Amino acid sequence: MTASDHPPPAATGGGGGGFTADDVHDLVAHGDRVLLLFTARWCAATAPLRKQLAATSLPCPLIEVDVDSHPQLADRYVAVSLPTIVLVDASVEQSRLTGAFGPQRVKDLANRPRPGS
Repeated sequence: MTASDHPPPAATGGGGGGFTADDVHDLVAHGDRVLLLFTARWCAATAPLRKQLAATSLPCPLIEVDVDSHPQLADRYVAVSLPTIVLVDASVEQSRLTGAFGPQRVKDLANRPRPGS
């Protein structure tokens, strides 16, 4: 599974998404750059952020992870405040955003130079 195999954020969905924890593990283990958006249905900041990000062109896949549906992923990436976006590159967390942030900050995060480049 590669980054191009994943659907856009709306398809991965806030209801837990059409993926498994193993899918996410395979994607990040493959060495791809991925943004993981940790959310929950009860998180008031999630809906407007999801709409904004759906209209934003990002250089890497954005996978929405509902923390209630995938608590093991929330634990693995220590997503304790919502929303949280984690930039994972070559299986390593590079950076994160937590709390109030807009699509431009997410785009800036995704466009950070890769380690060693």
